Amino acid sequence: PRVRLHWIRAELALSVDEPGVALERAERAVALAGEAGAARHEVKSQLVRVVARSCVGEPPEKLYRSLEDLTERAIGNRLDSLEWPIRLLLGQMSGPWDGGHTPTHRARYRQLLASIRQACDPIGRLVLDRSPWVAAACGA
Repeated sequence: PRVRLHWIRAELALSVDEPGVALERAERAVALAGEAGAARHEVKSQLVRVVARSCVGEPPEKLYRSLEDLTERAIGNRLDSLEWPIRLLLGQMSGPWDGGHTPTHRARYRQLLASIRQACDPIGRLVLDRSPWVAAACGA
């Protein structure tokens, strides 16, 4: 619960344009998740931290490398529910640092969402279908 509290605090800070505060909260979440040794919480905390880092002006190539590392951790821990938002971000970034992998990230994002959607019950599918990210990814 303490890790999740810091995610929420970071997200709220971002919503009111306080990226420095968001980064502090995200750093705290990363530290707490590391102490707990929970892979999912570590990856999610690091994802929140990358987003906060982007809002304080960190160069995109550094953010991209961090997201690629998180992708490997998500895959290694079978965390599809975290791999898809990471791939979403990677698929929106392009530049000389991406090695031409942007289309691959977009394709994997769509594949993950389709798989997650298929595994959901009807209510879960309804929620996913109402999400702007899912709709955009699936061409709806």
